[in-house]
Amino acid sequence: MQNRFKTYPPILDRMSALGFGPDYVAAQREALVLTREMVPEGFDNFLAQLEHRLEDPGYIDLTKRAAEAEIWQPDDPRIEELAAAIADHYLANPTLLGDLTRAHIWTNASTQHRLINNHRQDQAPISARLTAFTETKLRSAGMQIPRPDSY
Repeated sequence: MQNRFKTYPPILDRMSALGFGPDYVAAQREALVLTREMVPEGFDNFLAQLEHRLEDPGYIDLTKRAAEAEIWQPDDPRIEELAAAIADHYLANPTLLGDLTRAHIWTNASTQHRLINNHRQDQAPISARLTAFTETKLRSAGMQIPRPDSY
């Protein structure tokens, strides 16, 4: 099974070199494994999107801040503020969202999308709230982001 994941170490090593902590890198590894196994036709796009995001200093900063937010209290108002900043960054840099014309792959794999998007939700509740707030703001701006209730 290890041989199937040889493409992961370079991007995971890059995350570590950029200063992402081991917990974040481990979660990303899990997301890569889940994506490759559950939605193989979307894996190359997912990997390319992640590589593109790691070239953006604003994305890196916001993602590190989101990882650090995991120690905040669940009702901390900074969660919504950070989610707004993340959504604003995506709206200002829409290529970070990936190829939205390929979004049908995820729509057609709704159960898989839900599992991948929500993996570790119980271990990272602040991250789950950040994701929900960010997606809500992106949808309100007209972005076609799958809704949890449409999975």
